[in-house]
Amino acid sequence: MPRYYFHFRGRVNAEDDIGEDFSHDRDAHAYARRVAWELARNATPDDNRSGRILVMNEAGRELFAISLAGSTDMS
Repeated sequence: MPRYYFHFRGRVNAEDDIGEDFSHDRDAHAYARRVAWELARNATPDDNRSGRILVMNEAGRELFAISLAGSTDMS
């Protein structure tokens, strides 16, 4: 099962050194959207939701970038 890594880029950067296993890219994308939504939902006004989640595959290739700014609605 492929492993995906979810790095955060914003005022502070955070590297995911552990990753998560998903069967398909679409599952990793959905997970990143949920993480971005949670971060945006809990952001303070000073955070201004300017960060993003980078989804990387095991080879280190960026597959997706999910902006926190567009992640306030999970409907």
